[in-house]
Amino acid sequence: MSLLLLCNKHYWWPKVLYQLLKKKCPKNLFQLIESYFSNRNSSLWYLNLEVKEDIDIGCPQGSASGPWYWNIFYDDIFDLSDNNTQIIGFADDTLLMFSAQTIEELQIIANSKLNEISNWGTANKLNFNLSKTKCLLFTRRLKYNNPRIEFSGKVLELSNNFEYLGLTIDTKLTWRSH
Repeated sequence: MSLLLLCNKHYWWPKVLYQLLKKKCPKNLFQLIESYFSNRNSSLWYLNLEVKEDIDIGCPQGSASGPWYWNIFYDDIFDLSDNNTQIIGFADDTLLMFSAQTIEELQIIANSKLNEISNWGTANKLNFNLSKTKCLLFTRRLKYNNPRIEFSGKVLELSNNFEYLGLTIDTKLTWRSH
């Protein structure tokens, strides 16, 4: 079974700094990035009144460094891969692939791993866009019950196809819908 999981590109800056420390980023580069993230705020003027809010999350639009910070922030989600789960990322698209011998086993594996990923997202202040999340089941069996797959308390519907990186993939891998 494959699951396309999309997230919002609003990375939490303290997590980026934590990841850089964990990866032993050179001190001068770390201090430069830390300075870049320091004392950021957003302000809004309305009827001669300014409202200011300190911010520690987000991605400056058009930022040349934004994708690099995203990669640093998101890197440890791939540590959640295991024998039955493969996590693939490209930009902010995440593809999860689960494998099992039976539908029941698949349901248990997928729901358990999705719970881990949901907890990872909560801990890292990342929201996943469940309205764009799709599930696709690949099986050679002619008769089977559909698995009940849940993410953050929401049941995900099985789809007959989905688009990933411009390629339309269907359950039978016929490529007709592409």
